[in-house]
Amino acid sequence: MTNPYFDPRPGYTDPAGYPPYGGVPVPYVRASLGGRAVAYLLDLLFILVFTAILGTAIFLVGIVTFGLGWTLFPVLGISGILYSAITVGGSKQSTIGMRMMGLRVVAPESGRPVELHHLPRKLSGMIDLDRLNALERDAFVAYLGGVFEHAPWVARAAHGGAPFADLAALHGAMMAAVRAAPPDVRLAFLNGHPELAGPEARARAMTADSAQEQGSAGLDRLTEADAAAFDRLNAAYRHRFGFPFIVAVRGRDLREIRALFEERLARAVADEEATALEEIGAITRMRLDRLVRPV
Repeated sequence: MTNPYFDPRPGYTDPAGYPPYGGVPVPYVRASLGGRAVAYLLDLLFILVFTAILGTAIFLVGIVTFGLGWTLFPVLGISGILYSAITVGGSKQSTIGMRMMGLRVVAPESGRPVELHHLPRKLSGMIDLDRLNALERDAFVAYLGGVFEHAPWVARAAHGGAPFADLAALHGAMMAAVRAAPPDVRLAFLNGHPELAGPEARARAMTADSAQEQGSAGLDRLTEADAAAFDRLNAAYRHRFGFPFIVAVRGRDLREIRALFEERLARAVADEEATALEEIGAITRMRLDRLVRPV
């Protein structure tokens, strides 16, 4: 089955090997290992040459002006700052070595170069809503693609509604994209979520957000008895509904989570899918609040 919401262009190779419905798109460098190595060596060479020239100039100025050689000490720090400004300042797309090798930072969905100044300084940091509204689609998806578990297509679909007046409008557009997706895509989306204290957790294969959320509820340090109980509940729930049990665990303890688990096992399938989407809404709103500052 092909997911219409994940359509990499020809020639795209996901560096992390994500499955068709999985993966958060982040800008990456399309290049062979050898190409990257040469680019890094060129960067290193540039730093050494730049440092030597700057260091010599500062040393000579120090000698002529003060008769001192101590001015060599800040050379590395100054050259590093200037090099950073030269390589990633303005509209540059990559480091000097990468540009000399013809390499570019590209967006995984379109394969088009992404200008670094169009992206937030840190994908893990916060961004103002006004700035988020101004991002091009690839940068918007790169920043918010991980809010909905393994579903960057949600951010891509929501981008068409920008600019957003507030976080509620942004989150509403993302939830609307999920609810408007075809049933098979919604089911695959639900199945992209990890089980509570399940095999993904034991294999340390969860996303950072999911790992933090489950850890906040103590699901990463269960006793053998609790682990066995959750394994039993996970298996029973998936057998009945066809997707994993999803609940916003932040602010809940193990006793409350287990009680909810057992209670929801008795519900109708249609009702439980709606509840799962409501819980996903709570989870993703908390994630958005940690990523985007309101206006």
